[in-house]
Amino acid sequence: MKLHKLTFLLVGSALLFSSCASILNSKTTSINFATSEPARLVIENDTINSNKVGQNIEVARNRVPLNVEIIQDDKTKNIDVYSRNSAAYYANFVGIPLYGVPTLIGLVVDNKNPKRYAYPKTVFIDTDNYNYVTINANNLISYKTILKTRPFSAFNQNNPRIEMALETRKNEKWSTQFGGAYLLPNYNYYLNPLQEGASTQYNVSVEQKYYLANAAPNGFYTSVEGRFMNRETDVSGKFLILGSQNSDQYTDTFYLVHRDATINLKMGYQKIVNRLVLDAFIGLGVTNTNISHLDRKESSDILLNYGSYGWFDNSNMNEGRSWNTKFPIGFQIGWAF
Repeated sequence: MKLHKLTFLLVGSALLFSSCASILNSKTTSINFATSEPARLVIENDTINSNKVGQNIEVARNRVPLNVEIIQDDKTKNIDVYSRNSAAYYANFVGIPLYGVPTLIGLVVDNKNPKRYAYPKTVFIDTDNYNYVTINANNLISYKTILKTRPFSAFNQNNPRIEMALETRKNEKWSTQFGGAYLLPNYNYYLNPLQEGASTQYNVSVEQKYYLANAAPNGFYTSVEGRFMNRETDVSGKFLILGSQNSDQYTDTFYLVHRDATINLKMGYQKIVNRLVLDAFIGLGVTNTNISHLDRKESSDILLNYGSYGWFDNSNMNEGRSWNTKFPIGFQIGWAF
């Protein structure tokens, strides 16, 4: 009995990941058409009255773009709504490493079947410029400017700071975020800022965001961020005398110049509720670090610390250049206007 159940499970799962689009997709799909102003839409010889709320219509799946004729009192215009591969078609690729040849055969079958394609679930047409987006823009309040802060950045162990950012919307999908931060004194195991010493500490950033589903600045997004940090301050630290047989140490004061140039790739989600903004993100980046020591007693001696020049370690404060990875994760809060 157990053997029959296992056989049934294997056969059933193999079918699920073979010819997925041909099996799971219907011949037609539903699209909700909405327009910025009332208009008549002619789609596959059917005419509907479209408005800001939107009207549903069933259309045949196909590879070719769906032609839509927009009719208003004083003008007529045609646009094409482009198709894309459906989620069921991509499910074939999940089954290839599991079932091999049967799934590859199913992929070939799907490849020639119009049921592999899908159109956007929602099409919003701007009747002023006859562009379309795949969300109903009438249901979103697209604020153009957002002022943000990272509330817990002051408690960052490696890089405490007070950080602000300004995000500006460029168009339906893109926005740019500019950031700046004042770096707070960074106390650690082996370096201590001098209270009366000189200090120049700041961080600047620019981030280009692309919103995946909704109009900017709402919903899921992917982004590329560039950051530059400059920390210059008088510090004191312990040094090991190079060549000393007894590992002699001494304390010296010097001017530390620490500069980081970072590129981050990020994914995030931004939610706006009554102008209150919540922005959560995670990412992966790479940093080039350049550290210099000025006004030391003996430049050849070694600073005692717990860091190394390893790829995953940015705690080394000895002079020189190094590369390491960054894993940016956090959230910002802000106000839209």
